[in-house]
Amino acid sequence: MGLDKKLKCQSSDHSTIFNERGLTEESLMRHERLVKGICFCDERQLCVSLSDDCKLMVQMTNENECLYSIKYHNKENSINMDLRFIVNSAHVSRDTYFREYSFGYANYCFPTMMVSGTVTVDGEEMQVEGVGSHDRLFSSDALSGNHGNAFFWSHFSLRLSPTCALSVYRRGGESVLMEEETIAFLSEGEQTLCFMNSDIEVAFDNSWMSFATFISYPSVCLVNIRAADLSCSFNPSFNGQEFVTSFDAGFGMLMGSVKGTGMWRGEHIAVKGFGEYKCPIPYNNVEGLLRTVSKVTKKTLCELYPLDADAAWITANVTGQYTLPRGTPPEKVCETLFKPVRCLIERNGKAWRSLVLALCCNMLSSQHFDCTRYIAMTELLHLGSLVIDDIQDNSTVRRRGPCVHVEVGVPAAINAGTACYFMGPQLARIHELNAEKSSRIYQLYFDVLRTGHAGQGLDLHGVDYLMPEAVRTGNSIPLKEALQAIHMYKTGAAAGGVCRIACTLCDANDEVTLALERFGTRLGLAFQIVDDALDLCNSAAKGKDFAEDIKSGKITYPVAIAMGHLGSEQRERLWILLHTEVKDDNTLKCIIDLLSHTNAVAKCFEESRLLVKDAWDSVSPHLSESFPKALMRVFCDYLTERTY
Repeated sequence: MGLDKKLKCQSSDHSTIFNERGLTEESLMRHERLVKGICFCDERQLCVSLSDDCKLMVQMTNENECLYSIKYHNKENSINMDLRFIVNSAHVSRDTYFREYSFGYANYCFPTMMVSGTVTVDGEEMQVEGVGSHDRLFSSDALSGNHGNAFFWSHFSLRLSPTCALSVYRRGGESVLMEEETIAFLSEGEQTLCFMNSDIEVAFDNSWMSFATFISYPSVCLVNIRAADLSCSFNPSFNGQEFVTSFDAGFGMLMGSVKGTGMWRGEHIAVKGFGEYKCPIPYNNVEGLLRTVSKVTKKTLCELYPLDADAAWITANVTGQYTLPRGTPPEKVCETLFKPVRCLIERNGKAWRSLVLALCCNMLSSQHFDCTRYIAMTELLHLGSLVIDDIQDNSTVRRRGPCVHVEVGVPAAINAGTACYFMGPQLARIHELNAEKSSRIYQLYFDVLRTGHAGQGLDLHGVDYLMPEAVRTGNSIPLKEALQAIHMYKTGAAAGGVCRIACTLCDANDEVTLALERFGTRLGLAFQIVDDALDLCNSAAKGKDFAEDIKSGKITYPVAIAMGHLGSEQRERLWILLHTEVKDDNTLKCIIDLLSHTNAVAKCFEESRLLVKDAWDSVSPHLSESFPKALMRVFCDYLTERTY
């Protein structure tokens, strides 16, 4: 992918860290830092100033104990840490047990370390002490080379009791050479037991998706080691503990605290610890990304737009205070209000609006932002407009299947389509936000609705009234401006509104909000110009008829461009052909030939590229470097190069 910013890092025992590609601090993702300090090492200690905010020291104490000290200051979140880790167990080398395909990296850990020090949050200092562990990976060619994205691993360091720790490692890959391996170390006092492969059962259950990377992570892990009379189940302390970095091929991994329960030697135990989970990234291009987003959008909408809702759900989300005790069978509400739209949901759309919402929220937020509930608002608004547009345009095909009104009839389709507009904010639970945010989002939402209806009215009216003057003079500027207005009102405003809603949710300042909203409107306009051009390309993948707009005599953007480049006789001929009520294959070919003569389709793509580039160049300086920003950038490139 174009977003791939792979970096080879090596760390020797002397902690020499270097950057082969010469990246600057400004080009790294917002949580990454280049090492600026000087490393010092002798027989007794190793000192590394990783940055002005983070210092690490490893030394031997007078009692001949190995002491790790770390001082860290997080300015963004006002967090300070000053912690001491004392090694009180022998180190364990995992590479002694793993097979040969280590790709040049080495791995060891200290299963048990005593920890003490201070943690300061927002100026409040807390004395802390407990038990920890240390895991070391170095010379990590595997993470930065060709193996990284196909390589998966998980590592869990768990505290079973004050004196007992369990470390579980699992790794493998898509290649036949990288078969799956699992190893566990059970350390109790001075004794460490090793269990391998068939001795260990590791399973993952449930999942949550990161809206920063669109990678799915497990919510539950189960470990069973019969020989140790041990079984436990644990989960992340909270979702969103994703570590995203350009130093790792695959970019994202779950990394954070875990907790759970289990049975050990017949006794109930509480489990606490630290976990890592990396899986291959589920896409390798933007089309793959959109398929991933489309799947999660479909899953979310099917849950939010149920076919089996009970009476309580209908009362809470549909009929509210006006609910009657009898006469409202929930299944009938689902059948008439939700089922007509579910046929579109289940066929999957591009879901690019949900992608833009998720990326905007996670570009703006320093923490993972879960957009699940807000998908309802962006997608149901769009779905409702599709249902109504298809009726008004007398279309028959939508998303590779029959339009909703073809399946259920016009009256039922109108009712279900318009209901989408009102269900979106309800299912997004906008009313649960604070008064200021909910008010601003409601206003934005209805601004988008009003603007969209104005655009649809202009679209239904058409721009035929401008054609005689364009035919006479060859000046197509008024024609293009009218079409730009329609596209801006119908699609640009919705995309801009999505960006502005993200800014509201994430408390962005006015300057960023205006820049991102403008970016969204230009993105939507460019999308629609490309859509007009694709109507003249093979539309099998679009789920629409070829040249559907031209067959209906509709003036689209390629026609407007052509009118500015054709000679007088050709302009008049094109206008006559477009007005032909029944267009046979020969008539259609003549129209396509006239448009092709002016390279109208190519000019549409070029104009959309310039629109998006200008919009991106304006908004990019306002956004710190991050993986969501990288995804947004490559999506912009894709938007103006897509083929469906």
